[in-house]
Amino acid sequence: MKQVLQVLFINIVALFVFIDACITYNHRQAIVNTERPIENFSVLEINCNRKSGSTLLLEFNAKKYHVGINIRQCKSFTLDKVKIYYDKENDKLFERDAFPIRYIVVFFIMYLCSFIWLFTIIKKKYID
Repeated sequence: MKQVLQVLFINIVALFVFIDACITYNHRQAIVNTERPIENFSVLEINCNRKSGSTLLLEFNAKKYHVGINIRQCKSFTLDKVKIYYDKENDKLFERDAFPIRYIVVFFIMYLCSFIWLFTIIKKKYID
């Protein structure tokens, strides 16, 4: 029973992560489709790191923001190629391509695997 509860907990967490990723992706896509990229920001720092992710430290409206960018954009950084958008609801800046659909696919696969794992454990313990 303890193992079933542990896997059920993992399954629920994976489901919430997947739902949160879907909501975030849809929200950002709505902003990209309806708003124009901001132009009145300044780049304070560029951090190109393959393992922990590449980020920009930007100043916008007298506040500093860390914005994740693609490693390819970081290596050959030009302001023309990077499109930064402002999320007014969450007071965040984000790059247009920083959260691709493949992340949602990965989160869905993680949820699906945890669901299959849960079903397998329940079948072994209670059905067989």
